Amino acid sequence: MKIVAFAAIAVTIAILATIFILPEGVNGPKVPIRSEFPEKIVYEYLNDDSVTLEDLQNDCRIRGGRFNECGSLCRDGEICIKVCALTCELKKESSY
Repeated sequence: MKIVAFAAIAVTIAILATIFILPEGVNGPKVPIRSEFPEKIVYEYLNDDSVTLEDLQNDCRIRGGRFNECGSLCRDGEICIKVCALTCELKKESSY
């Protein structure tokens, strides 16, 4: 009886871990990320059909950000060349 209960608990934990602990790939294809900053994610541009623009927009929405097709490659406030990059602009946390 204890073995059956243990097996049921182990299966439940495995299912919950798959849903909540492994976020990449659960909500669609794994998206390629070039850089991660506290204020934004810069996606890697792939010149193939493995990841669509809609996949990147969905990933950004799940993160609670705003998708920008022409964002900056660099950190906010950093001086760098102006080129368009696919970014997810994350909400800045307020410091009260």
